Amino acid sequence: NLNDLMSESSSTAATPDTSAMGVIEVPDNIDFTLLASIDQMIYDNMDLRDVNGTIRVKNKTISLDNIAMKTLEGTIGLNGTYSTVNPKQPKVDFTVDINSVDIKKAFQTFNTIETLAPIAGAASGKISTQLSVKTDLDGNMVPVYSSINGAGGIKSPQLTFTNVNSLVKIADALKIDKLKQWAIDKINLSFEIVDGKVFVKPFETQLGKIKADISGWNSFDQTMQYVMQLNIPRSEFGGAANNVLNNLVSEANKKGANFSLGDVVPVSVLIGGTITNPTISTDLKSAVNNVVDDLKQQLNQTIQDKKEEAVAKVREEASKYIEEANAKAQKLLAEAQKQADELLRVANESSARLVSEADKKAEQILAEGKKNGTIAEFAAKKGADAVKKEAATSGSKIIAEAQKASDNIMAKARQESDKIIQDARDKAEGK
Repeated sequence: NLNDLMSESSSTAATPDTSAMGVIEVPDNIDFTLLASIDQMIYDNMDLRDVNGTIRVKNKTISLDNIAMKTLEGTIGLNGTYSTVNPKQPKVDFTVDINSVDIKKAFQTFNTIETLAPIAGAASGKISTQLSVKTDLDGNMVPVYSSINGAGGIKSPQLTFTNVNSLVKIADALKIDKLKQWAIDKINLSFEIVDGKVFVKPFETQLGKIKADISGWNSFDQTMQYVMQLNIPRSEFGGAANNVLNNLVSEANKKGANFSLGDVVPVSVLIGGTITNPTISTDLKSAVNNVVDDLKQQLNQTIQDKKEEAVAKVREEASKYIEEANAKAQKLLAEAQKQADELLRVANESSARLVSEADKKAEQILAEGKKNGTIAEFAAKKGADAVKKEAATSGSKIIAEAQKASDNIMAKARQESDKIIQDARDKAEGK
């Protein structure tokens, strides 16, 4: 029970802590790997079963590798990092693989889902999703919504939506009550998250005989703009709905549409405003298509801007990596050169001292030989020459060994400096 570990006292373990938690800073002096196999783990309001995977702590970063668990009637897989290299701005970079979890329980469990897809609170059913997301966290460990970027997809065999404000307003506007509750089969949609705005790519769905094509965006400040293209069979209209339809036809023809009703009526619905207070407008003209085009252009432009920003940032960071690596490599070479030069200096001094001492000894031998006659002087000269030669040989050997050691020091330093620079280039290129 991780809640026990995080509580201030055992007496408060059962009481939810609603105060700001503050940044959980990862220590910088830990290099730790945990191979986890946990039958049951309780964290906050989550009951996790069969938790397996690898947890690493190093360089002020926690890495989760192939974490798998059972929860919310399904399974969740996690890979990613939580970093406090900058403790004032923790960073999260995760990929999440959710398989067949209960959407309502997921909504109640994860605050991010509540903000990312508020419509999930009015849904029932099971979903599977693959999500990659990067975000900064604030001082209370809450995502900085404007920094959230990512992408993903959602699949479900069926989701039922009840009491969704925008759907209720659409149903009221068209006087078709069945639109208030949507049971959507075989959902398969994808989305992009750019600077805290969720762009839902166009996807098709169906409510009974009514076909719908939906696309748009919602942001973390609760604003949204969606376009719903409905193809409604004429048989679905009746009573008050026919009056709405006749008014739509009349308005469309006033604008020069020359619209005539067929077996299927195309109705465009523009949804704006906020999640809690949506605005609805309907039209039979294709003018709403312009909004769709605008949404697509907005998404493409936003993603393109983000890519260009990312490329510029990568180039800047790459330049920084290489510049730092060059400085480190030069420092390494300079220190190696200093060490090599010192080694040669000591060797030359030792060699010179040997030669000097040998010269003194040779002079003493010659002086002693001269005292004992010509033959002794001749023998002393040979002895003195031998002493000098031996000293010269030993001195040369000392210098040669020092030179070899010096060359090895520089060769190793060059190899290490080349590796530092190559590693920086690889890092800059994302290898």
